[in-house]
This record gives sequence, C-alpha cells and structure tokens, in this order.
Amino acid sequence: RGSLLRRRVPGPGGAVPEGRPELVKGAAPPGELGVRESGLRYRVRLADLKPGLFLDERENRAWTASQCVGKTVLNAFAFTGAFSAAALAAGAGQVVSLDLSAPVLARLNANLRLNRLDTPRHEAVRGEALATLAAWVKRGRRFDVVILDPPAYATHAGGRWRAAEDYGRLAAAAGLVLAHGGLLVAALATHEVPPERFERMLREGVARAGRVVTTLQRRGLPRDFPVLPAFPEGNYLKFLAARVD
Repeated sequence: RGSLLRRRVPGPGGAVPEGRPELVKGAAPPGELGVRESGLRYRVRLADLKPGLFLDERENRAWTASQCVGKTVLNAFAFTGAFSAAALAAGAGQVVSLDLSAPVLARLNANLRLNRLDTPRHEAVRGEALATLAAWVKRGRRFDVVILDPPAYATHAGGRWRAAEDYGRLAAAAGLVLAHGGLLVAALATHEVPPERFERMLREGVARAGRVVTTLQRRGLPRDFPVLPAFPEGNYLKFLAARVD
C-alpha cells in the first residue's frame, strides 16, 4: 500500500546517520503493523529505526526451530524475539532470551503474548552478552542450543561491540555454555566479514574454549534477496550451524 525510503548519507568524519523515512509512494503505514511468518504473528514498526523483524532470516529461523524440540535454548542478542518465538512454537523445553535493551525485551514479550507463548518455558534476561555468559559459566549453566545473531555494530554504557573484531570472543563464550554435543547457531549481517573469515572466527573462538566444531549448515541470503552482480556488497548475510563437542 505504500513505500518508505530511508536515506543514509555519510557525514563529516564518516558517521552515517540513520535518517528519517520518507513516504515515496502510496499510504503511510500505521504506527504498528501486524505481520505473519511461519504461522506466528509479530508487531513491526516500519517507520522506526528498528522495525522489529528481519525477513532475510526467516528460513534460518524455521531450520533452527526444527532443531530445538525438547531442548534448552539460549537466544543471545534476542532483539524482538523471532528466534525465541519460533523455538517455543516448535516445542523447545526452555528458551532464554538475552538482550541488553529493556525496550527491545518489552517488544519481545509482547510478541510472545501475541502468540500465547509467554509461558514458564521462557525467561527474558536483560544483560550484556559477554558479561552474562561469563557469569553463567561460573554458575555452571549450560544450554543444548545457543543462537548468536548480534548486530554488526553496537555501543552501550560499558563499551562497544564490533562483530568483525569481537565475534571470536563471543564464540568462545558460547562454547563454554554449550552442553557436550550442543548446537551452535551463528549469524552475521555485514558484507565486511566474508563467509570464510566468519567461519574461521567461529572455529578459532570455540577452540579457545577447548571445544571442537563440526559444521552442519552454511546458509546465505534466501532466493528473494537477490545479489546484483554489480553490487557484491549486497551479499551480506552469513549463517552457520555447528555441533560443538
């Protein structure tokens, strides 16, 4: 019914402001819009900087959910909870959603209520990922499945996150909370890290935790996200699933 355009023009010093969306065709969307994916419902805000659902990950969510039946699952960098909802709907035994943002966790809980998935099988935890994982290691907390889907860049009161530099540390931390034979699911959406480097960071990070990785799945963008030959940077999504022993 309408099209929005958000212009991102680098400013002085290379900073790229998000910019405001412009209505370029048709009718503007409502403040919140209900959408469906794989039988689940989500509320998205198309005019916000963070609409609330990444469509390029839907096939990855469906595959991951199929691996979570009866399992204990950690969804780190949970955002608005699409991986959590998919895992719960598939029959996960317990899902923990970890994110640093209280407003994001509020949207996550609203999405779970929308799907009647706000059950004792779900726990929402607010915290910085690396610090929280370190605390869980000391407590001996373990998960059968760990999902890592962090942003490429982020800043917070305690510092900053840059996936190209920090993903290896995150993989090491995940390796320490994964049960033996557990499933590590990792995604990254940036063209700055090619697939080979991404997998190497994961392998080396998990190795620092004294664990061994066996790759099970490698995925990129779904077919309705075509990559133009003249714009290879558009091939930005990496997804890897691995058994960790």
